[in-house]
Amino acid sequence: MTVSTETELKVTLLTIPEVIEKYAPNLPDKIKACAKEGTIKINGAIDEIPNKKKKDIMQLDVARIIEQVQRVDDIEEGKIIENLIRFGGFCHNLALVGDVFGFEGEEYKSGTDTLHRWLMAYLCGVTEVAVNEHDVHPEDATTEEILEKEKVAFDARNKYNAKVSDTSKKRVNKETGTWSAKEQTQDATLKSIGIHINSYGASQESAYFVFKTFSEFEKLIDNQNHPCYVDPGILSNSVKYFSDELDKGIEDNPRLFGALCVVYSNYLKNKKDRDAFGVWLEDKSNRGFGFYDANWWTAKVQHTRNMENTTLRILCVFNEYRRVQLKRNIIELTDLKDLLSVMNVETNQFVQECIVSETPVSYSPTVSCGDDESLDDEFNI
Repeated sequence: MTVSTETELKVTLLTIPEVIEKYAPNLPDKIKACAKEGTIKINGAIDEIPNKKKKDIMQLDVARIIEQVQRVDDIEEGKIIENLIRFGGFCHNLALVGDVFGFEGEEYKSGTDTLHRWLMAYLCGVTEVAVNEHDVHPEDATTEEILEKEKVAFDARNKYNAKVSDTSKKRVNKETGTWSAKEQTQDATLKSIGIHINSYGASQESAYFVFKTFSEFEKLIDNQNHPCYVDPGILSNSVKYFSDELDKGIEDNPRLFGALCVVYSNYLKNKKDRDAFGVWLEDKSNRGFGFYDANWWTAKVQHTRNMENTTLRILCVFNEYRRVQLKRNIIELTDLKDLLSVMNVETNQFVQECIVSETPVSYSPTVSCGDDESLDDEFNI
């Protein structure tokens, strides 16, 4: 099956208010609430632009963010509020100078590393900021040429500054036409199975599930030799099945969803087990899927092996559920050799105790620590 991976290249210049309206609509109210408490000044900066006469000063209303290049989908609202509270408002001394591109014949300028500092400035009522005009896009520059220059600058800045999530990088790569063959295949596969992840896969309107991050989802679709890989045809059927069995809350936990897909696709041997799995998913009694807090499945897992660990946890709990009913295991250690081969000694011991020794799974509710991809380093201001 051939699926088109072409994407139309375009340059969308957003003003700061447009960025906020589209990607952080609740942020202004949060800042205003802090202002009422006296923790953030919102009628201008807390200081003056240092050495102002020797700097290029830009009015903030001509500032533009190129949607296809900047990480508009990954705005760190918590860090914005945290930093503004820490300093009492927007501080020019700490914001330093932002690099911009000019556009020949136009007044507006696009920022290369300025998204968060410009958001902070705007929300605090600041009207002008210090900039360095890195280069100017000629009037006859093509879309491809503009995106290439902006992308090079974006990558150079973020190589040493704030971490940009892999999911955001993928979106930028696609929308600037710099995505790899592997990323194009991921896009096509996700489209074929009805999954939307950021800008990849099926459209949000037609997708069965919409996720914000890849969050190890590559393990399901990239490498046929990976223990979590699922054949796309089988995975498509599993996704369709879960669209009727799971509520939309699962979209906040892509690793749990991925692990459920692995279990349903690769480890349930017959219709009787698959039917029982559907009953288990809805069961909220002891040992039923609904009995466990959603965060428990993916918490305290082996580093870089979240989906594998979560898959094993699901298999052990579901096996225990069925063992009570059938007086026998439906999962054996030999069934799990590929998964166990990449896990540490502690995980192997846990599974052996659950399957061979038939030790009940220990459960303590947990709280979410957030998804790894959202734990970016503090952005550089």
